[in-house]
Amino acid sequence: MFFKKKKIEQEIDINQDFIDSLYDSLSVIEFTPKGEVLNASDLFLSCVGYQKQEIIGKHHSLFCSEKIVSSPQYSQFWVGLASGKKQGGVFARLDKFGKEIFLEAAYFPIFSEGKVIKVAKVAYDVTEQHVRSIEDGDLLSALDRTFAVITFSTSGEVLNANEAFLNALGYSSDEVMSKHHKMFCFDEFYQENPSFWRDLQGGRAFSGRFLRKSKLGDRIWIQASYNPIFNDKNEVYKVVKFATDITHDVLQEEASKDAISIAYTTAVETEQVATDGKGSINQAQEQSLGVVQQVESSVELINKLNELSTKIENIVQVIGSIADQTNLLALNAAIEAARAGEYGRGFAVVADEVRVLASKTSGSTGEISRVVSENVMLTNQISESMGKIRVSSIDTNEQLYSVSSVIDEIQRGAEDVAKNMSNLT
Repeated sequence: MFFKKKKIEQEIDINQDFIDSLYDSLSVIEFTPKGEVLNASDLFLSCVGYQKQEIIGKHHSLFCSEKIVSSPQYSQFWVGLASGKKQGGVFARLDKFGKEIFLEAAYFPIFSEGKVIKVAKVAYDVTEQHVRSIEDGDLLSALDRTFAVITFSTSGEVLNANEAFLNALGYSSDEVMSKHHKMFCFDEFYQENPSFWRDLQGGRAFSGRFLRKSKLGDRIWIQASYNPIFNDKNEVYKVVKFATDITHDVLQEEASKDAISIAYTTAVETEQVATDGKGSINQAQEQSLGVVQQVESSVELINKLNELSTKIENIVQVIGSIADQTNLLALNAAIEAARAGEYGRGFAVVADEVRVLASKTSGSTGEISRVVSENVMLTNQISESMGKIRVSSIDTNEQLYSVSSVIDEIQRGAEDVAKNMSNLT
């Protein structure tokens, strides 16, 4: 009997040593089956920020939010523990200052003679990991909502694909699962990138603009990144791809490039046409100036002709005056010859011939005077027409100069457009 009692005492001492070691090493707290605090380790107290005397005898609800305490699950939680049911998981709790913390904990009933006499809880503060996990989950959810996401094995087989990716290429999930990445590519991609998956297996990431093939064979442009994912051994165990469909933008860029090319070609052609037109205008200006000069020379000659006509007319007037005087003298001589009778008969014949000659001379000078007058009138008309031609030529030259200025502006504009379009291409 003595030895049996001694053995029991030794076992109790061993159990107490074990419990003391747990309290020294772990975050431990003990409750009654109803949830009142019986004891707590220093590690647990440091985790929640309380002193031991502040929590002894207080209910477990001290560490819970009002929302948790008022929930039906909370009352069932303690009913289950009191009946001997273990509980475990990650739990949201409050520290002394009301700050939310997350504990990964195991609640286990302690039995004596088949009855639950208390509940022990061993906990670990996983707040940082839990928050990071939530943030990572939120980040992944945001990426999943924003991007077309697909996951591959290290050799390129599809492991998973979200709805955005499937919709972009027109597939269902069953159609792509376990299929190789090649199904989304035209032949040229792997001809140009034969070591694509070998490089990804080696940890190299790829990003940029990629041409891909839809289920119907359409050309789909994506902006994407292929990201190797490493395990705790620093080995790549999968590849995640984030993509955005940029087909519309690429088509617009190509259309813009085509428009720029057309604009550049048009500008160059316009510049050439303007250059040719400028040459024609310059030639026309030279010809117009030549016409003006020729008209001025012709007007000058006509003016000289008018001066000569005036001189001829003056000479004709003098000849006419002389003819009139000669005719008068011949008439007087004939009268005197008639008075002389027989002796003046020969002189009368001469006088008559002189008078006839004077009369003819007078008639000729009159005809010459008429012709000269008509000539003067015609030259005046010609001079007037030449003046109009000169004015018209000058106006034409001024208009050609204006056109030349406009063509210069067109040429400069075409040069600027061609230069800008060349920079864009």
